[in-house]
Amino acid sequence: MQEPSNARRLVDALANGLELARVGNDEAQEFITKAIEAMREATLTRNAKAAPAMQRYEGWDSLLALAARQRKDDLAAAIAAIGSESIPWIEGRHFWPEEQHRYFAQRMSGALLMGEPGAAFYTQERFILLLHVMAPHAIYPLHEHRIAEGYYIVAGNPEFSRDGHHWIAQPPGSLHYNKSWAPHAIRTKGQAMLSINIYLPPFGWEGDLVASERGIL
Repeated sequence: MQEPSNARRLVDALANGLELARVGNDEAQEFITKAIEAMREATLTRNAKAAPAMQRYEGWDSLLALAARQRKDDLAAAIAAIGSESIPWIEGRHFWPEEQHRYFAQRMSGALLMGEPGAAFYTQERFILLLHVMAPHAIYPLHEHRIAEGYYIVAGNPEFSRDGHHWIAQPPGSLHYNKSWAPHAIRTKGQAMLSINIYLPPFGWEGDLVASERGIL
C-alpha cells in the first residue's frame, strides 16, 4: 500500500525539526533520537475508521498563519496539507472528562493525528502524534502521567513548569520533554500555542491532575 504523501511530508518535516530542536538534557536528546528513528522507519497508512471529528479550534487558520511566520521550514505547510477536515479533532476533555476540569479543558483542543486509536493515520505502533492547541491566556494545570512525552513547539511562546511556580519559555522549534510521572504544567500569554505531542512505546496514559494540591487553579 502506498504511503499517503501528506502524512509522510508531515513526519519528515517534524523529524527534520527535531534534529535541530533545542533540548535541556541527555534524556531529552535520547528521546528525540528514538523519535526520529521511529518516524524515519515507520510505514504510514490512512485509518479508514478514524474517530468522528469534533469542532476544531476556532482560531485554527490564524494559528497556522502564526506558525508559518515563526518558522523557516515546511512544518506549518505540512500540517495544513493534511487538511483539518480529515483530522479527528477532540475537545480538551478527551483525557480529563471530569466536571471539575471543565475550565482548562475548554481552553484546549487537539487532534488525533497519528498512532493513537482513532487517529487519522497508523504508524505501525512506532509512535503517537497529537496536535495540541491552547488558547491565549490559558493554563494546563500541573499534572502527571505514566507515559513520557515530548512537546515540540510549532507556534506560540508557551511557558512550562515542573512545580507550578517556576516557569520557562519554550519558543517555536524547541522540545519540552516530560519523563514518566514528572509533574508539569503549561501556560500561554498573548499567543495561542500549537504543539505536536510525541509519545513512544510502551504506550499507556494513566495519569492524574495535581493542580488543587499545588495551588495553581
